Amino acid sequence: MTYEEVTLRLDALSKKGSVYGTERVERLLKKIGSPDQKLHIVHVAGTNGKGSTATMLSSILQEAGYRTGLFTSPAVFDRRECYLVNGSVVDKARIADCFSRVLALAEDTTAFETEFCCALSLFAEEGCDYAIVECGCGGSSDATNAMSNKELAVITSISLDHTALLGKTIEEIARQKVGIVKNCPLVTGKQPPSVQEVFAPYHPVYAEEYEGKLSLRGDFQRYNAGIACKAAKLLGIGEEVIQRGLQKAFLRGRFEHLQTPSGTVILDGAHNEDAAKKLCSALKSEGVKEATFFVGMFADKAVDQVLSVLLPLAKKVVVLQAPLPRGMKAEELAKKAKSYCDEVILGTDEIIEKTLSEAGTKVVCGSFSILSEMRRWIDGQTKSRAGNP
Repeated sequence: MTYEEVTLRLDALSKKGSVYGTERVERLLKKIGSPDQKLHIVHVAGTNGKGSTATMLSSILQEAGYRTGLFTSPAVFDRRECYLVNGSVVDKARIADCFSRVLALAEDTTAFETEFCCALSLFAEEGCDYAIVECGCGGSSDATNAMSNKELAVITSISLDHTALLGKTIEEIARQKVGIVKNCPLVTGKQPPSVQEVFAPYHPVYAEEYEGKLSLRGDFQRYNAGIACKAAKLLGIGEEVIQRGLQKAFLRGRFEHLQTPSGTVILDGAHNEDAAKKLCSALKSEGVKEATFFVGMFADKAVDQVLSVLLPLAKKVVVLQAPLPRGMKAEELAKKAKSYCDEVILGTDEIIEKTLSEAGTKVVCGSFSILSEMRRWIDGQTKSRAGNP
């Protein structure tokens, strides 16, 4: 199979949706030679901050001289960013070869399960020492929990999200997340007292916020960096190496700043109430008093709660259509947004282009799924204004 054929196959599998549980993945991992047994694995769960924490820990391990694989999801700009080796995407031909072999043995796995198994196979074949693996959703029943040989389990902040699947209280969600702990230490950050009670039988190691220099922007990253720092120390890595690794970490779509001729555009995947609060706090800490918001969301999210947090900072809202079938219809989202901002308009091509050219700070948020398309708009305008084709 070519890389393009693999992509089409995975797109077809994605239409089947998500099916939770570890049994299918356990069978497939055995069929492909148990790659998890050939890696030292750090498993990362949490409601928000998983990708950032996993990326920072990966950067630290690389700085320490370890060849490191990083599996995160969802892909924001390029499918290959889900499985990085030492911070770089793997060659398309190499990915196609690995996926071809795994797909030939897969029976009824979902797209996410297939990608996860391929990622572990790639990491093992690439000679990685460590694999940093981000949970897809939840913990105990997530496909990634099929792997064994975990060195550490890491849990970031916990808040309400995916409540239909994980539970309607923070305690129920915490019980799902802590299910990733399998014969290994648990590292986490500050948690509410009720979550601490859930974690107590696992004797967690608690991390403090990191106070040093970071490459990832936003004060909320200090919480994530503190967890990555504590995890690295438990893996035997020294302070100076940790500092260098944290200063080199890079992750797109997380409070990412793009400079354009008309002002700064900030891309952030904030899609639940807790993430929205952190985004607003980060904006205010940088002196942003108002901004134009480009917002698209999935209908199964706490849309009103997110909008009520974000839009008091909005002077204008451009509503985007997040991908169907999960995406909330733009017209419905616009109706909700008008409760929090006077100027709300639908994001037609003409409106997006015009609004991006207006002076001032813009924020793109509400779902990771809208960031890629908006990045193409931004890049296109920047090239056009620079006189490039």
